[in-house]
Order: sequence, then C-alpha cells, then structure tokens
Amino acid sequence: MRSKQRAFLKWAEAGAEGWPQIKRGRLSIPVLYFAVQEGVAEYLRSGDILPLRRFLEEAVRLVPRGNTNRSQLLRELAEVYGFVGDFEAAWRLCVENGLDTWEGNYLVFAVRCPWRKFKAHQAYCYVGRLGLTDFGHNHKQEILPLVEAELDRFELQEGKNIFDFYLSISAEIVRRLQTVPNLEFYQEPKGADAFEKEEFRKRILNDYKQHLQLALDPFESRLKTLFENEGEYDAAMAEAFSRLRDNLSYSPVSNHEFLYGHFYAICTGSDAPGKPELREVFADGKHQVPLPIIPQPILTCLCKHVRNIFRGSENKLRQTLDLPRVGQGWVSEASLLARLKKEFPDEIIVHHARPKWIERQHLDIYFPRVNLAVEYQGVQHERALPFFGGDAGLQVRKGLDQRKKEQCRANGCLLVEVFPDDPGNLVVEQIRARLTLTGQESPEPSVLPAGDRLPRTSEQRKEKMVPPAPPSSERTRPASRSWKESLGKDDLAACARHGDDRLIRKLAEEGAAIETFLSGEKETLLFVACKAGNIETTRALLELGSDPNLRDFRGASVLSKICNRRGVRPTPEIVRLLLARGADPNLHGRRACAIFDRCGYARPMIGCAIDSFLDCAKVLLEAGVNINQRQPGNLMTPLMSACHACCRQQFDCRSLETIRWLVENGASLKMRSIDCRNAMDFALGGTSHEVTAEPRLSDLAPPEILRFLYEAGAHPAFVFEGVLDRLAEKNFSW
Repeated sequence: MRSKQRAFLKWAEAGAEGWPQIKRGRLSIPVLYFAVQEGVAEYLRSGDILPLRRFLEEAVRLVPRGNTNRSQLLRELAEVYGFVGDFEAAWRLCVENGLDTWEGNYLVFAVRCPWRKFKAHQAYCYVGRLGLTDFGHNHKQEILPLVEAELDRFELQEGKNIFDFYLSISAEIVRRLQTVPNLEFYQEPKGADAFEKEEFRKRILNDYKQHLQLALDPFESRLKTLFENEGEYDAAMAEAFSRLRDNLSYSPVSNHEFLYGHFYAICTGSDAPGKPELREVFADGKHQVPLPIIPQPILTCLCKHVRNIFRGSENKLRQTLDLPRVGQGWVSEASLLARLKKEFPDEIIVHHARPKWIERQHLDIYFPRVNLAVEYQGVQHERALPFFGGDAGLQVRKGLDQRKKEQCRANGCLLVEVFPDDPGNLVVEQIRARLTLTGQESPEPSVLPAGDRLPRTSEQRKEKMVPPAPPSSERTRPASRSWKESLGKDDLAACARHGDDRLIRKLAEEGAAIETFLSGEKETLLFVACKAGNIETTRALLELGSDPNLRDFRGASVLSKICNRRGVRPTPEIVRLLLARGADPNLHGRRACAIFDRCGYARPMIGCAIDSFLDCAKVLLEAGVNINQRQPGNLMTPLMSACHACCRQQFDCRSLETIRWLVENGASLKMRSIDCRNAMDFALGGTSHEVTAEPRLSDLAPPEILRFLYEAGAHPAFVFEGVLDRLAEKNFSW
C-alpha cells in the first residue's frame, strides 16, 4: 500500500474530525485525491486495479456515515466498480448511501442493473421538488409515500419505472434521428467561410427538427395528456425545439470514462513514470460506457410528468387536512399581491408591513401612501381545522384578527379583508374605490360602499357584512401624519425606496439598523436607495456615514452595481452624488472577466457602455474617468464592450448613439483585448473567449454600427477581414 493511502487509513482509524488535506502552494488538496492517484499509477504499472478497490472499500468501512466528506469517498469507489464493470455493486453502493438521488449515477450505473428502481426520494431530488409549494416542502415526509404509491402504480401498469419509460421513448427517437443527413458535420460544418458554414448548419438544423417531429408523432397523443391543454403542450415543445441549436453544438453521443480525471493527471503530469498515453487507457471503448441520450422534448415531458405526480400527491394530503387544492379554492396571498401590483403600478405597496402601531403583528398587503391595508383571510380564519390547531387555534386567530381591526381603526387605517370566495375583480374595485375616496369629500354614487369586508352573495352579505366605516369627515385618520412615517423601521427597504431625508434621519435617531441592514438579496440600504433612484434617501444615508465603497459578497461596490446590474437603471443624479461622496469609479466585482453577467463585475464606465447608459457615462467622463478605462482580466474597454454581443440575447443594447459618443470623445479603435480583439472584431461577431473561432453571423452588429466603425477608421483582425468582404458582396445594407 502506498504512502498516501496508508496516511488516509491511519487518519480514518483514529476517528479524527475534518478531512485530511495537503497544502500545495495556496491550495489545500484532500489526501484522498493523491491516494486514489497512487492506485491509478499502480494500475498503469501492473495492470491491477484490485489494490485501489481494496483501499477504498476499507476506507468506506472506517469513515463514519456522519462525516460530511464521505460522499466523495463513495463516488471514488463507485467509479472503481464501474471501471471493472461491476455496475450492480456500484448501484447498490449508491442506493445504500443516498447517491441514487443524482440522475448521473442512474444513467451510468442503474440502467445496467436489472433490479433498478426509481423511487420517490430520487424523483424529488431530480425534479419533483419543483412541483411542490412551500406547504408541500414543509410536509415532504407525508407526501413522499403518496408519490411512491403513484410511481409503483405507473411501473405496474407500464412494466417499467417512469424514468425507464421515457428512456425507452428517447432510444426510439434517437434511433430515427440517426438518419438526419450530415448530422455528424454540424459541429464542424462544411463551407469556405463563416457564411457558407452558417447556411450549412441551418440546413442540418431544419432537417433535424423535421425528423424529430416525425419521431415524436407516435408518442404525441400520450405526451399531450401530461399538459392542461394542447396550447400548453405546444408552448412547451416550442421552448424545447428552440434549444436544439445549442444542444447540437455538443456531441450527440457521449461516454462516461471512469476515473478519467485521475488518469488525466497521471498521464499528463510532468513526473508521470513513462508518461503513458491517455488514449490507450480508454482505447476500443475500454473502461467507459455510453450515456443514454434524452432529447430535449422528451426531457421536458419527463419533468412535467414527475411534477404532476408530486402536485397530485400534495393535493391528496391537502384534502385529508381539509385544505383546498393547489391553485384552487381561493386566490393565494402571493397571487393577490401580484394582481394588486399590476392593477396599481403607481402606488407604493409593501408586503408584510409592520407599522409601529401594529406592534407584533403585520399587515399582509399595505398601501402606506393612503394608509390602506389588505388582509387575506384563509379558510382557517372561519373554520376550525385540525391542521391549524382545531377550535383552540380558531379562537386565537379570531382574537388576533379582532385586535388587528381595532388597531387599524384607532390609527385611521382602512382595512379590506379578502376571503377565499371573493372574486378578484371585486377586490380590485373595492380598493380602487377606497383610493378614490381618500382624495374626495364624499364618494360618487357609483363607488362601492366602504366596509370592512367586500360585498358577497346576498346570503353571505346578510350573515357576514359588518357596518360600513364612518364617513370620511368622521374618520380618525390623522390628516397631518405623513404616510412615510407609518412605514416604521421594520420596513427599512421601503423607507429607502420611497422615503425622504427626514424619515431616514428619524429612523437613525430611533436606532434603526441602517448600517447593518441587508435585504433578501443581501443588498445594503444604500444600494436599495440608489437602485430606486431616490436622491433624498441616498444623500441622507451618505451623510449618516454609509460607505459608498463598501463591497458586497461579490466584491462589487454600489457604483459598479448600479451601472452593471440586471434590472437596474441608474440615474445620472445618483451617479454624480456617489462620485461627489468619494465613490471609486475603478472598483468592480471579483470575477473581473464576467462583465456580461450584470452582477456588478464591470467597472462603472464599462457597465454603462454595455447597457448604453449614456447619460451616466457622461457623468463619469466629467468626473475624470478615462474613456479608455480597461477591465482587469480581459482588458476590455468601454468601446469594445459596447460593440460586444456576448450574453445579450433579449438584452441587445448595442447602441449607435453610445458608440458614436465614445469614439467622438477619444475612445480608441485600435486598442485590443487580452485575446487581441478590437472593437471592430467584436462588432463582427468575435467573442472574448474564443480566440480561433470564426464569427457567428447571429452576433453581427447592426449594419449602421458596422458602417460607422468602418468610416471612422476601424479595421478588423486578419481572421475577420473576409467577413467585411462577404458583407459587401451580399449588399449587407451598406
């Protein structure tokens, strides 16, 4: 036994904590990694893998199940079993130790075992969890047996488990797809240049789609039953077909080569004895297995089927608890909130608001500007349900509901209660009536009466309708109180978005956690204010000591985030204020090369160029930021970033106005990135991560941008010169 293997077993026998590691420079590498490589090296010398197998089996026996790193040891042993072709031992190891929940192990080992099963816990980890609501996740242990029964019923009916059922469909479809002409040339198409190659790819892709549709026809009627209607099925198939272009960019046939990483390290390492050839290890299909191919449309249907089983099982559990089915019975609080935000886009709406006067309770949905609250009252507020504590729980909830009503009345808050059978349109009408009533001396005749409950059916109205609220002249709502004060310090994010200077200072005096606050997305209060474009709260937070250069968990500053963040549109006033308060325009996130991820990784000027925030770029230039500022790591400039097409998709923001402004203000047309690409190369479809790849026609910039760059004196690299010539030949709108 080799030294690293002995060291690992000695540690395992001692029962020590942690996981033994070896320092290599700044890295800490597990001893197990080197121990397995010792076994691999021994195999290359003697052709015997048995010593490595014995070592791993002994290590698995010694390392206790509670060790969090034990799964890595089990994966290595499963790989050794697969290497020698003992797939049943590998799958049994996975099943006994919880590794059967990864679909990769099922495709490698289980499909080669006649006694395989696809159990509920596997389906949950695979995709079933997406079919459950929060209630379902909280009651997973009660739902899994119901799912297990459904999976067993399916297997009894079809003669195979659900995963194998879709694998068999996939195998038949893949067999028919082998007849697609020239499919093997899709990754390396024929053609003299990028244009001919792109046309060749299009022909192959169209043939592939036609063959796939024909192969799906025999199974289509069965697959459609998984969806609510034919329109939903068509939409799912359209989405699946839209991914074919990317899917075909990878090899349609792939093999799993056992212990490949270790053999690669040994065969390519500088100290490898004799340096055996890696290809010799896996020659003629040795020590590898082909992986089943699941076409995207079939994968979509498999996931849908599993989600349906989990959703149906959750509904069965809900029925036993006298709860409504998912999405039925009443409108949920979340959907009600989404509906109200859509119906009242100009109103400030706070979810689970906690004004100071509500004490330990909260308001489900709150309109602070008009002091109006919406309470969603589920069936548990009207009936005693065992799941919610029976009669005792009902009495507690009624007491809390009554207390909340009294607090709302005492503080002038108009309360609208929404019950399960209330139609959504009446909810919106009632709230709109309240909003209208707030700004009038008296309601118009067409306005619904203002009460604590919505109008219901005639019988329900007699039983449950409470007297209407007093006229507006008699209400106790303090007219002089600012709506912003009612937000309270527990709604700091809403205060930063919609408050003002006085509110922020008042909260600071009351001890609100202004400096330490983090939103659900781990954003500081200063970023929340900047993102909302609230100049007053931004200035107040800066004056109270908020650091504009504070870095988040990605290493990005506030300025770099608002200029390079998906869904954020910075305002020049905010950018100017941050710069005046000392914000560093050179800060950026840790992943310096991932500027198109829009997570604050780009420097501010480059971020503004990517999304064409021209007004903010002008402010940065006025503050002295270099127009040719480079991004560390890839050496991209603002002009290169503005011409780049990477990761834009539906966010294609390449703007001629921005590019013209950059060039007119001194942006260099000759500077090159770390991959020797200039602005014209990127406009012609070049990428910053493919040095030798030809341009993709789908990434070409609009003709007006190409024309401007050409007339401004930009010249592409040698590999792109032919693209311009072909564009001229094809009269590409020059």
